[in-house]
Amino acid sequence: MNLGLVTWVLDHLIRRKIDVRVRVHRASLLRGVPHGATAASSTITTTTSLTGMEAELVDHVMHRAREGTLDENLEAYFINVWNASPVRSVGVTHVWIATVPETPVLTRQPPPLLEPDAQWETWIELDRLPSGLTDVEHLARVKLTNDAIVESVPREDVPVAGYVPG
Repeated sequence: MNLGLVTWVLDHLIRRKIDVRVRVHRASLLRGVPHGATAASSTITTTTSLTGMEAELVDHVMHRAREGTLDENLEAYFINVWNASPVRSVGVTHVWIATVPETPVLTRQPPPLLEPDAQWETWIELDRLPSGLTDVEHLARVKLTNDAIVESVPREDVPVAGYVPG
């Protein structure tokens, strides 16, 4: 067996393969959860140090988040960039919504490199998008450092509450 051929195949088929997925979903952006509370899927867990009023406030905030409304009326589309490449890191240079003219997404700066199997997420508030825009889940674009442009798809597997990755 030719070891050089095996090395070449591995290098060109596995290590150089870029598999980046861009997934978009609409959700609410919570600016924070009161101290002592943690969000887990569809329930809220509070510690015993919270007063009755604090626990009620946490329940109210999480209920509003599950309904898709914001604590500060900030509804947004979340753009998740997932490097599904098995061994190759990728760089993200630009994120935008494909409108005319393009709508840049400048909420968070992308990391210099996105490691294999790592995720990074940003968002754009609805009021920054042109009115009447539909199908935003298919309009997000991400440009990589190799000049490839990845188009988005709707994200279906979103927990009820959580943190923005990356």
